[in-house]
Amino acid sequence: MKIVSVRMSEEVIAEIDKFAKMQDRDRSYIINKAMRAYIAKEKLILDNIQEGIDDMEAGRGRSYEDFKKEMAEYIKSQE
Repeated sequence: MKIVSVRMSEEVIAEIDKFAKMQDRDRSYIINKAMRAYIAKEKLILDNIQEGIDDMEAGRGRSYEDFKKEMAEYIKSQE
């Protein structure tokens, strides 16, 4: 593993230390676990955005205006 230096507020460090103590782990473990979760979440979001862009470029999508119109028609049909 590589060493990385990061500045954090005292409040964040206190929370990390609290979680570390509760899990009988060190700060490094908690920070790595949090970063893995953050990266996985962000990757999922970015992958979904790219999938939407790819769909639109391939003609497999609809505009926001068309979507709003379809939703308005659906809502009206449910009344």
